[in-house]
Amino acid sequence: MVTLSSTQATVLVVDGSIDLDTAPILHRALESVAVPCPRLLVADLSAVEFLACAGLSVLITAHRRGGGRTCLRVVAAGRATRRPLALTGVDNYFRVFRTRAEALAEPVRGR
Repeated sequence: MVTLSSTQATVLVVDGSIDLDTAPILHRALESVAVPCPRLLVADLSAVEFLACAGLSVLITAHRRGGGRTCLRVVAAGRATRRPLALTGVDNYFRVFRTRAEALAEPVRGR
């Protein structure tokens, strides 16, 4: 995982598989980048090859912990990530984008 930060947004770039074994790592990473309470937090899952329910749960938890202070957006480019998000309805919790550029370009409303 790689974290990219600016004054406006924090991007967490994730790769590999997010399953029962690796979901706690994602959880800790999302918590650590959310501590300074960025206005926008983008979880870039473009390089994720497998997204299990445990990973979906971590994303929902991160969204809820933001509590309106932090806007969570997810980048899901391929079928391995977009399909689980859509089939489970998790994509209704936060905005899902096909590219990081799209996720960063849209203005954040409110705070």
